Amino acid sequence: MKPGIYPGISDLQYHGGEGISKSGLDLIRKSPALYKRRYLDGIKDPESFVFKIGKAVHCALLEPERFADAYPDPVSLNQLDVVERVHWPFRNPDKVLFTPDDYLKVKTIAEAIRKNEDSRCLFRDGEAETGIYWNDEKTGALCKIKPDYLIRSQRTILDLKTTRSIDQFVGHSIRTYRYDVQAALYLRGCSIVFREPFEEFIFVVVEKDPPHRVLVYRTALAEIESGKAQLDQDIARFAECKAKDQWPEE
Repeated sequence: MKPGIYPGISDLQYHGGEGISKSGLDLIRKSPALYKRRYLDGIKDPESFVFKIGKAVHCALLEPERFADAYPDPVSLNQLDVVERVHWPFRNPDKVLFTPDDYLKVKTIAEAIRKNEDSRCLFRDGEAETGIYWNDEKTGALCKIKPDYLIRSQRTILDLKTTRSIDQFVGHSIRTYRYDVQAALYLRGCSIVFREPFEEFIFVVVEKDPPHRVLVYRTALAEIESGKAQLDQDIARFAECKAKDQWPEE
């Protein structure tokens, strides 16, 4: 993959292709051996149910047309005869079938974001799921990001998160899941590729359970600076491991 902009790149192409992503950098931070296992040896852990729900919410909100195709309404499938229902999953391996309750939950969460007074005006005049690739200026390592929603005219990046409690997001979740590193990586990548400074990274956080409270959080400058420091360390270590083809456990 060459540095550049790739609108509409699929998850398979993005995750299976070249380049170091935020999730890859997280594994480098924990253990380069874990990165090797996942990305070089191709040993993947099964997707959790929570991850599948979050992924479906992203699709329902940001790519509604693709959602209708990739996540069929389970109620409509109940109208098929018994034989057709049995064969349906084998004939549609790329589609995800939820129970009626879980399908409704996904749509309800997405709708909560559309109706929230703080978040409903954000997802406009932008583009969803665009792949962005560039070479790190210090190491030459190929880096990649896939912003949930990119508003070029405002030099702003939106990232959607589902959570158990929005009250724990600021501070706890940002530190635990290294969302400050994500903000730093995404802002850097967009600034390099689009050749203009991207300075605002906004998290739109929604609770998984009713009433699906929504938080709009603009990443603080101090958090971005903290993320940059970790980011530079992680990319440098990745580049070193790759150059030597050595992936230590620590």
